[in-house]
Order: sequence, then C-alpha cells, then structure tokens
Amino acid sequence: MKGKAQTYVQAALKDKDADIRTVGLRLARQVLPNQLAQLVKSVVSDPSAQVRREAAITLRFAKGPEADQTWAELASQYDGKDRWYLEALGIGSDLEADARLAAWKAKVGAKWNNAAGKNIVWRSRSKDALPLLKAMIQDPEVKPFDLRQYFRALHFQTDPLRNALIASLINADHPLQDSINLLALFEVDLAYFQQSAPLKSLANEVLPSLEGKVEYLDLLERLQLKNQNPNLLNMALESKDEALRGQAASLLVANGGMALLLQQLKGADDAKAQQILYALAPVNNLGLFKVYQQYLSDANNNSLAVRRAALNCLNSTWDGQIYLLALFEKNQVPEELAMQGLVSLSGAWNTDVRKKSREMLTQKQKETGKALPAVAVLEGRSGKVASGKAVFIQHCATCHKVGNAGVNFGPALTEIGAKLDKGALYNAIIFPSSGINYGYEGFNVALKDGSTVQGIIESKTASELTLRIMGGTSRSYPLADVQKMEEMPLSLMTEGLHRGFTEQQLVDLVEYLATLKPKERI
Repeated sequence: MKGKAQTYVQAALKDKDADIRTVGLRLARQVLPNQLAQLVKSVVSDPSAQVRREAAITLRFAKGPEADQTWAELASQYDGKDRWYLEALGIGSDLEADARLAAWKAKVGAKWNNAAGKNIVWRSRSKDALPLLKAMIQDPEVKPFDLRQYFRALHFQTDPLRNALIASLINADHPLQDSINLLALFEVDLAYFQQSAPLKSLANEVLPSLEGKVEYLDLLERLQLKNQNPNLLNMALESKDEALRGQAASLLVANGGMALLLQQLKGADDAKAQQILYALAPVNNLGLFKVYQQYLSDANNNSLAVRRAALNCLNSTWDGQIYLLALFEKNQVPEELAMQGLVSLSGAWNTDVRKKSREMLTQKQKETGKALPAVAVLEGRSGKVASGKAVFIQHCATCHKVGNAGVNFGPALTEIGAKLDKGALYNAIIFPSSGINYGYEGFNVALKDGSTVQGIIESKTASELTLRIMGGTSRSYPLADVQKMEEMPLSLMTEGLHRGFTEQQLVDLVEYLATLKPKERI
C-alpha cells in the first residue's frame, strides 16, 4: 500500500457497498490521519446512516474549522432516534466539544430545541451546553424521565459553572419542582453545597419526605449530613428492608452514632438485643468488635441466644473474622460457643483465617466429636420438623430466606424441598462448595485504599460495582476504586457448618427443609 494509501481510501469511499465505504473510513484513520476532515467531507451526505456514523467517529482526532463544520453537518442529519448515531456524534466531538457544539449551533440556530437537538445537547460535553440544558430542564412540559436524563448530563460537565446553574434551578415554579429540587441535591458538588445556605435549607426541607427510603440514606451519605442520627437509628432497627437496615446502621456508625446504639442495647430484652446486634452485623468497625466481645463473654448478663448473635456478628465482616480468630488464639471464646465459632470461621474468606480455624476445628473435633455417618445412612433417618426449623432459624436464617423470614444473601430456600431430595440436601449442607449456585459465586474485591470486601455481584456497570455482602446488605463501589476482583474458590456458605450441630439436629434440619415445597393451588 506504500504510496497508494490515498488512492485505495478514496476508491473505498466511492464504492457502491456501504460496508466498503465504512472500511474506507476505518482505513483512513490508520493511514491518512492528517486528511480525516477532507475525507469525511466527501461522505458527509452519504445515504447510509452506517457510513455517516463511522464518519462522525473518524472526526474524533481531527481538529480545525473544517472538521467542526463537517461534524455539524453530520449532526444536522441526526433523526433523534438512532442512539448509535448519537453516540458516534458524541465520540466524534468529545475532544473538541466546545468547537463542535458551536459549529452545530451556528448551523441550526434557534431550531436546536427539538427531539434531535435536545439529544445532541444531552450528549455534548461542552460547557456551552449548560445554558441549553437549563432551558430543557425548565421547560414546563418536560417529562419526568427526560428530566432525570438532563440532570444526568450535568454529571459529566466539568465546568465550575454547573454548580451555580444547579443552584439556580431550586425552589422555582415548575410542575415538577419537587423532582428538580431532589435531583439538584444529588447532582451538586459537595464543596459547593457546604457553602450554599439555600441548598442546605433545601436539604432540611426534603429529607423528612425521604425518611425510610434508600434515597434518604444516599443523600445523607452524599452530602455528609450528620444531624440525622436518631432517624438513622430508627431506620436501622425498624425498617422492613434488610438491606436498608444494614446501610442505615453503617452510616449511623460512620456518623458518630455508636453511643446511640449502645444506649439501645443497655437493658434491652433478648429479642431487642438480637435485633440491634444483627442490624449492626454488616458494619466493619473495631469499636463494635469490642462490644461483641463483651456480649460474647458475659454469660451472667446475656442469654446464649444474644451471645450467639454477637458471635455471628463478628463472623459477618472480613476484619471481624480476623478479630474472632485472635480471640480463639487467646482462648477468649467461651467453650459453649467455641464449636460454632470455629465452624463459622472455617469458611472465612481470608485464607490465613480459614486455615488456622480449620486446624483448631480439627483438634476440637478430635476432643469432642465422632465421624458423621454416610449420607446414605442419614437419608434413612427421620427427624422432627419443628426442631429442624429451630436449627434453621439459629444457624441458617442469617444467610437464607424461607418465605419472608431470614436474610436475602444466599439462595432462597422457600421451595427447596421440591428441588432437592434428602440426599442432595445433605450433600449441599456437608459439601457446600461442590455445587455453587449460578449467580451466587463469591468474589474477593481488593480496593485501592487497601481494604478488601467479599460478596456476591449484584450488578456491574462501566462505572460501578454493587455487591451483596453478608447480612444481605448491598454496597456499591466506583469501579475506578477497584484494584482487583477475583472469584473465590469456595462457597460463601460456611464449610463444615454441620459440625456445629449434633447428628440429630442435622437430621432434623434436613427433615424441615424437605417439607419446603410449593403450596398446592386449586
């Protein structure tokens, strides 16, 4: 191709086949980088949208008035519906956003304010799109979905003027003013918010209407508002949504509300104490670990159920598991809870914790236990359903749901008896890593701040990772903060859990699970 690049490219751009013309533009980007504006100009009115999309992308690295005007011509042919054409225009304009938008605006003039023009403004990263976005938001006929989209566009604007524009939108006279006020609070930069009396006042007006909702927690966290601890406490204890309880508890502790929680624990009856402790389970906090240790060790003032709840809380976070192992190494775990604690730790995410706890568990079993009969033998035994349900509530409901009871972390077991026979149920309990359910694979996520978190991936986008962690709480992390993400070789279900039961308790548990089948429908 040496010396003939221009000949071949121009020939491709004149070909009757749209695919060949598209290839010609891709070839031009590689071999004629200094002639892109002129070459694109030759296909600017191509009848194929596919070719024009490729032409817009080809202009990404082209600079100058000719490239700007050619891009504007391509933009003027956008029909307002082809989302790939819109993205191609965005790719072609991002590096020269101000010049591209100015050329397009000069071409269309006052006729920009239509469906196609609004989409182009929405996708533009030019600071000059800000006043146009404001006009689109202030349109009294704007639809709720479009309003959210326009505010989302503000998120990608880097000019400092965006904050003043956002502030100018609040408390106006608009049919969707309540939505505008809320979207403004979620979009304004924190530093600007902290210096703005009107925005602070607006936040105080908006928050009561959001109490009990995820938006309430997100807004408190985003704007670093720390004057809502009593409401957070109530949400952590009373919300019917387990994920919201965990998020509220985490935020409460982060906001210095530990004293409120400890005050609630003092004098609480068994049921209330367990409720408070399990609400705190997802919180990774050394101060709480010490509280759990106190409850774990104080048999005179706390029931076995409360002490077991404290043990489970220690086993609910990465650092908590490390703390619990240290208690075992110092012989500071009461004997009556030692087997359960070691069984729990034997499935720890931390390799070192898992190895050491299994060594301790093996020694404990030599001292106190005997080998479990074969699964075929266990299958032939009958258990008590009521006793098995009690075992489930005590040991399994912290990760699984049956109906509306339990925690949404592992697979729901509401109809498990219709899916697995007794033999399969025994194997699933005794050998949990042999058949990890699709969608419930555990991942170990290392963050750039040095911390590590484990859980099940709920969703992953181009910018954000959401994990469901132990306790059923969902937590989101910017993908830019994730250093490494690895699938865990073992099930998140505790290996050796059955060793914490008596043989009869295991039989009773399987008997109960086998009864969980769909209700007959007439």
